[in-house]
Amino acid sequence: MARADYQMSVKRNGELHAASNAPGSTRTWDLLGNADSMSRAEASIFASRLAGWSITGEQLPTSKVVAEKPDTGFLAMIGAKTPDEVTYTRWREFPDNDRDRLRFKIGHTRPGGEVLHLDIKEGAEFGMGPHGIIIGTTGSGKSETLATLLLSGMADHTPEQLNYILCDFKGGVSFVGMENDPRVLAIITNMEKERDLLKRFKVVIRGEVHRREGILQKAGVSKFADYEEARQAGANLPPMPALFIVIDEFAELMDKYPDFLEMFNQIVTVGRALRIHLLLATQTLAKIASQWSKLEGNMSYRICLRTQSPSESNQVIGTREAYHLPPSGDEGAGYLKVGGEPPIYFKAAYTGGKWVDVAEKPTTTTEPTTDGQPQQTDDKPVKRTAADLVTAFTASSSREPA
Repeated sequence: MARADYQMSVKRNGELHAASNAPGSTRTWDLLGNADSMSRAEASIFASRLAGWSITGEQLPTSKVVAEKPDTGFLAMIGAKTPDEVTYTRWREFPDNDRDRLRFKIGHTRPGGEVLHLDIKEGAEFGMGPHGIIIGTTGSGKSETLATLLLSGMADHTPEQLNYILCDFKGGVSFVGMENDPRVLAIITNMEKERDLLKRFKVVIRGEVHRREGILQKAGVSKFADYEEARQAGANLPPMPALFIVIDEFAELMDKYPDFLEMFNQIVTVGRALRIHLLLATQTLAKIASQWSKLEGNMSYRICLRTQSPSESNQVIGTREAYHLPPSGDEGAGYLKVGGEPPIYFKAAYTGGKWVDVAEKPTTTTEPTTDGQPQQTDDKPVKRTAADLVTAFTASSSREPA
């Protein structure tokens, strides 16, 4: 076997050495410097981006057959053409051991395009864990991603199995139109200006914790997994929906009212047994570094859209990639990280887009117009906002049988 023209070696401390193989001389190792390093997650992302390029720097040729671009909108993701198709007939009460219980479609992976799910069940139930964070700076698509997540749960879970309490500290648009959905117990907004709402919010959450503890005690069980097992076996017990608490702009809330840290810690501590799930959303963690360090250990999943700094991206998902996402034109793109697994690159499904409101379609007629030509009806899809879809979707989903 021919000897290689050169040999290199990397030591455990990162030192890079090259071997000297001059004819008739003793091999020596010369220090070149220290090798660059990256995390496993960064290496995976780097390799996937290089996969389409040759060593000459030219992009490798692809097949001339171009596949039809799939519809990655929210309605297509859940298998509907219009919100009118998303009614109570789709709702299911999943058995407690069903994989799809509390498993929400949120978008599509990149580059594969597979539907990505956020599963907020316990790890012992093969979920991603009950509590998490979503972070994304202004224009990253955070509000849209929250709407996609919440509407996905509304699409197929009954109000007897899933409830929401939604809180927006600054009175934004994340939850517009959701107040009439039967799964939504309360929407609290504009807490920044209405201090009385802060007290009421604490009373509501702590009251719900005590109520659920009382139900378990009365049923003679210590956790709701046992409660549901008994109920589905025929015990005369009322359904107890999982409670998903979503708080937008939580960092602003904690910055101005640090005592909320105690309540959040109470939720993440007792929430597992009581099936109370917490999702904290924010634009940045910059103002609450010390408080966040006391919470992050309980955040089993992290969704990171575009961040304000490389360090913030690295703090949340262990890589700086979220900082380098485009500043515009790709809202909703981000990474989902679960436990110690590498982050998953994805794009949240868009809840806006174009669709036809069946109730607003003009009546078809065969009567000719004054010029003798048949009348034309216009049922082309109309551009809608996310708020339009949320309103129509929740209205359709609320049509329960008499």
